[in-house]
Amino acid sequence: MADIFLSYARADQPRIEKLAAALEEAGFTLWWDSHLRSGAEFADDIEAALNEAGQVIVAWSADAVKSRWVRDEASEAAEQNKLVSISLDDTAPPMGFRQFHATDMKGWKGGALPAALLDALGKDVPASARPAPSSGLKKRVVLAGAAIALALAGGTYVATQGLPGSATIAQAPVSLAVLPLTSSDEELAAKGPGLSSALSNGLASASGITMIAGTSTGAAAARKLSAREIGTELGATHLLEGQILPVDDDAVRVILSLVDTATGRQIWSDSIEGSRQITPRLTRELVSAAGLAMKARLGTGAAQRLAGSDISSEAYEAYLSALEKISLRFDDEDRIGAYRLLRRVTELAPDFAPGHASLAYIIANSPRSALGDEDTIRRQYNAAIERALSLDPGNVEARAAQAIGAYPWDRDVEAAMTLSSALIKDHPNEPMAQEAMAYALDNAGRHVEAHDYYERVLASDPLSEQRRVNMYNNYFKFGTFDGLEKLVARCKDCATTPDWLLFGFVMLDGDMADYERLWPDLSKQLVGGSLSQEEIDVLGAYLPAYIEGSPAPVPKLILDAANPFTVTAAYRTVGEEEALRQLQRLLDRDWPAGGVDFLTDKRSRLSPRLRATPTYHALFEGFYQQQLVEYRRKNGVMAGLPLDSNEVAAEERRLAKLDR
Repeated sequence: MADIFLSYARADQPRIEKLAAALEEAGFTLWWDSHLRSGAEFADDIEAALNEAGQVIVAWSADAVKSRWVRDEASEAAEQNKLVSISLDDTAPPMGFRQFHATDMKGWKGGALPAALLDALGKDVPASARPAPSSGLKKRVVLAGAAIALALAGGTYVATQGLPGSATIAQAPVSLAVLPLTSSDEELAAKGPGLSSALSNGLASASGITMIAGTSTGAAAARKLSAREIGTELGATHLLEGQILPVDDDAVRVILSLVDTATGRQIWSDSIEGSRQITPRLTRELVSAAGLAMKARLGTGAAQRLAGSDISSEAYEAYLSALEKISLRFDDEDRIGAYRLLRRVTELAPDFAPGHASLAYIIANSPRSALGDEDTIRRQYNAAIERALSLDPGNVEARAAQAIGAYPWDRDVEAAMTLSSALIKDHPNEPMAQEAMAYALDNAGRHVEAHDYYERVLASDPLSEQRRVNMYNNYFKFGTFDGLEKLVARCKDCATTPDWLLFGFVMLDGDMADYERLWPDLSKQLVGGSLSQEEIDVLGAYLPAYIEGSPAPVPKLILDAANPFTVTAAYRTVGEEEALRQLQRLLDRDWPAGGVDFLTDKRSRLSPRLRATPTYHALFEGFYQQQLVEYRRKNGVMAGLPLDSNEVAAEERRLAKLDR
């Protein structure tokens, strides 16, 4: 059995030959033979040699990080707890291996081995040559004493290069992406995304941290982007990544590391052991370790511990699986799956606050009839909020669910504003709080203020198409066509970009110059979407009349749709009488949103005279819509509201002033 197995890329063989000679000179026996890498028929020999070796040196380099062989060997070595990393050319190890300290060998040209490498291999070296203790894997002892003392005392110490005694600096805001934890063990790998979501939830309460949502981090990790690339794409200043390694049939070791995306450097790492079932106790220890490390090294506030008593492994596994699905909650299948799992969690663990909070949150973010009988779901929603807050009064997720659901479930715009305002005051950087505030402001008709929060929510989850949709839908209520062009330019590759520009012509102030400039390319981009080429041609021919408000028959394509655009198209190019007929069609169809789609001052608005008709008023007869109208009227937000006949003249004057 060899002392050391050498793993490297073929392009690095000249340097590896020098390393091998130096290792043998130091008394180690080696297994290394580059010709075996030329054929997969030698895979069994390689695996056997790696398993038998006492330690595995992985030589990372620009070529090695791209090598499937090297990655596989490093993964196996990590699982067997015998990985020793070195860096030949200052290349950082790939994600999943940055938690292992890599000895810098860039300047080594041969001869005596660096003391740091001998130390990592456990070889005795003179005390004078020993390096200072690293921040590598030392269970529970990972931060320098001075930093720990200041952190626990509530100070704002920020360590430069992680060393106590360095000058303190003002720390820029921290944006953290928690990547899905990985494992080569299939069972443990399935638990990784849920555990990552639990870590995100625990760390989200720390002041000074903006969390990047799991949908975006998961998508970036799946594309195998580097830390710097993830930082650029998601706007993350730091990554929290790691692995779940099996120890035996009953235990695992979870290795976490914190990475600075600007440099790609690991700035903290810790290894914590726990039950293979991934219990709340293990999650609490991971959250606590990461929270303290970030407080000491980045100046953030301490993270909350996962609330609730220890629960059964069955309940916690269901909870982790639900968290993974919640990150995709706008997908109906995942939303329903999460709801069912969380119902099971609350039955198995009635004293587990996060389970009740997540159940309330998924219900608040679902259409009223999506999860079952409305009355039953409403009772479950109210009970989940009450239970979560009784167990954990400050639970952010439960408070967000209460604020988000106040209007759709309790039909109370005033309560939604009050609850959201209190939540955002307490947790200004928490995406759940920002989302609740955005929804409340939008419902209140304060669209410009809501837009800032939609932007912040999207920044926490930049790859979420649904959150981009929310922001665009909000922008159509107050923005300009020029501003819309700038928004969509930020996501040129988004599949929905052509549709948004088309909607912009319908709802905003794009003029004929904009149409002539954009339509030739836009019509080509629309091909392959929900419209046929014939339908695109029909719209292209009709849009100029719609934009200018000039006489033209409404195309059958638009009439057949029988939606709010049908009404505004009839109003702009045919007249008020035809618009009234189309309004009646909406009433006959029991249009789900009632008249809410017309609550705008933009191009798709209807005239004050139409808004004073009984037909228009009938669109707002539902209790849901009435509450919205009453709140906006009380607060002077008149855009699109149904009017009394004596209000028409004043509203015409308001719109005329607005149009100037």
